[in-house]
Amino acid sequence: MKITRWSILLILLLAASPALANCDPEQRIGARMIYDPVDQRILMYGGADWQNEYRFYNELWSYEPETNTWVLLEMHNSPDPRFNTMITYIPERHQLFLYGGMSQRDKTDGTYIFDIETSTWTTLPHSIQPSRRSDASIAYDPDNDVIVLYSGYLQNDTHTQDTWIYSFTEENWIKQHPENPPLGQYGHYMVYAEETGQLLMYPGHWSIYSNGVFVDHGYGGNIWEYNVAEETWTEHPSTPTPPGRYWGYLVYDSTENRLILFGGGGAVDYDDTWTYDIETQIWDRATQSIKPSKRGCQAMAYDPENNIVVIFGGFSETGQSLGDTWILDCETLTWSRPETQTTEPAQTTEPETPTDNTSVGIPAYPIISVILAITLMIAIKSMKKSHIFI
Repeated sequence: MKITRWSILLILLLAASPALANCDPEQRIGARMIYDPVDQRILMYGGADWQNEYRFYNELWSYEPETNTWVLLEMHNSPDPRFNTMITYIPERHQLFLYGGMSQRDKTDGTYIFDIETSTWTTLPHSIQPSRRSDASIAYDPDNDVIVLYSGYLQNDTHTQDTWIYSFTEENWIKQHPENPPLGQYGHYMVYAEETGQLLMYPGHWSIYSNGVFVDHGYGGNIWEYNVAEETWTEHPSTPTPPGRYWGYLVYDSTENRLILFGGGGAVDYDDTWTYDIETQIWDRATQSIKPSKRGCQAMAYDPENNIVVIFGGFSETGQSLGDTWILDCETLTWSRPETQTTEPAQTTEPETPTDNTSVGIPAYPIISVILAITLMIAIKSMKKSHIFI
């Protein structure tokens, strides 16, 4: 049997492929993460890598905490790549709802549903919709079977005070008209508290305009609650509150009926973890010696099956994208990093050394595989000259 150099190259790449199949996602900011209770896994969509310019993603990854395994999933009819999009999970339908985000074409719109069973994206019917935006807060209200969206970063760089719902009954977006809404903002997050049936929002980077003229801005503040049936926003004052921030991700801990907040940026960057007791409306800061580095705009989700919070990536303190995975044990409020992850780059202004999960070398293959292939080609050429191969 004749053995050609191409068959040897193919054998090498096939032999390496099992190890390549479980590679981690590339570093990114602004991805969105949810927990899939049906398949008991974490799902992460989209994001962008910022290394002095953007590289956008429209990938869907699955994460298994027990094995620390990331798997890239197949999708059909995916929206354009984007980050800081608005995504929420709909339990009754086992679907993801998506609106807008930041794409290569600036802020964008588009109302999509992703069916997890069929791995297919579909555009939802609507005759009107919110203006193009990114960084809005969004959540699903199962009591009224609607999606709620508030404010966000518009194309003209302002932050509107509009509240919208998407009604599955009406198959359309409907603009709400609440009195005294929160300030227009971006980088804020909304969750649905299952035990109390509340839609709760932690503020982000807010701004004030008067007759189109910028007046003031700030970060964070008190928790807000939205009531869909009554079309009302209610502020829940508390003392103390976390230092003001935006892009500090918020999740709902259904085991303890509380909110968990981590990181973000404002006057400074943060690496702190806070819990908010919904019943008492009291914030408490966790004391931690081991924790993720300072960051904002990370992906983050609560896993009730394992009673943990998972985060991935985000903006580093120096403004570059991160690609690390961390897990918060919600019983002890302690952070840990899965041992199989690569070492986190030092927070420095010097260029980062590429790791196996960067876009170095041939796409979808780490640089080590490329080196092995080149080495083999050279060896084959030398053996051919020696008439070892036919």
